[in-house]
Parts: sequence; structure tokens; C-alpha cells
Amino acid sequence: MPSIRRHAVITALAVLSGSACSSRGEPLIEPHLAAQCREAAAAAPATHAGRADSLFRLVPEATLNAEQASLVASARHEEWTARVVVGRIAPGADSLLQPGRAVTLVVSPTLSFVAVGTQADHRASGEIFWTGALQGQQGGSAILLTSLGVTGDVRSMPAAGPYSIYTFRPIGGGLHAISCIDPTLVPIG
Repeated sequence: MPSIRRHAVITALAVLSGSACSSRGEPLIEPHLAAQCREAAAAAPATHAGRADSLFRLVPEATLNAEQASLVASARHEEWTARVVVGRIAPGADSLLQPGRAVTLVVSPTLSFVAVGTQADHRASGEIFWTGALQGQQGGSAILLTSLGVTGDVRSMPAAGPYSIYTFRPIGGGLHAISCIDPTLVPIG
């Protein structure tokens, strides 16, 4: 049962916590922490990054204003964050977040997940709460789309190896902090 509790806490943190980044030439990926996430920091770009069905497009050289830079810096300094990249939400994201529709979730330059929508709750406020199941592996995604952007996560639970969690948090201007969470560092208690 402790692993279920840890997963619930991680998911809650992923959906509810804030994030941040820097525009002064600091790397968007912290290579010394690469072992905390499943992909290598220096590998070739993900092939899904430019596809029309991608929810995000990574922006490695994003120019951030002071508030955005502060939000990314905050995300990087959370003790459970292994690394942070910046992505821009796709135009028409609301049309991507539909039941039965496959959506590519780019989480780093070398890794993306494809999730198929299982539910989309369109609220009167214009918000969409969307859930999807990962293709080809166990796991899923839960996303809340508001006028500010996307808040949510993707959780991958492969048959072999550790599970991984990536969170999405809006930082303004259509940009989002996409964080790799190290589940072993999330405080429980």
C-alpha cells in the first residue's frame, strides 16, 4: 500500500504544484540528473516533436520574461524535480483533447508518449479535463486545459524498469514547464 500512497501523492503534486525556468543561457536539461529519468539527456531529438498531433513543441532557446524565468527556476529547485524543459502548447489544443484521439506528449528532446483519450469533460467555463491511456505500455495522462494552458501529468509504468512521471505547468504566453519527477525524492508523510 505505501507504493499506492506514494503514487497518489506524486500525482497530486504533479497536477497541483507550480513550476519555473531561465533564459540566460542555462541548459533546459540538467545532464547531471539524467539518471533520474528514463532517457539520455544528449540523445537525438524526439521524432514526434513536430507532428501535428503533438500537444507541445519543445522550445530549447525560449526567451522568457522575468515571471516565466522565476517559475522555471522554482520548478528546478523542487527537491523531486530531476529536470525541466520548456514547451509551447499547440494551437487548437482543445481539439486534440478528445475521447479516442491519439495525442503525442513530448516530454524531452529524446522522449515522447502517445496517449489515446479515454475521457474529455468539457466544462461550462471552457475548461477541459482530459484523461488518456498510453499506447504500448501501462500508464496514462491527466490534463486540465484552461485559458492559462495545460496543467497535468503523464505517468509511464513499463513492464521492466522504474516508472516515470512528467508534469506540465503553464508559465505564461503559451509556454509550459515540463518537469521530470524523480518519484524516489517525493516526500511521503
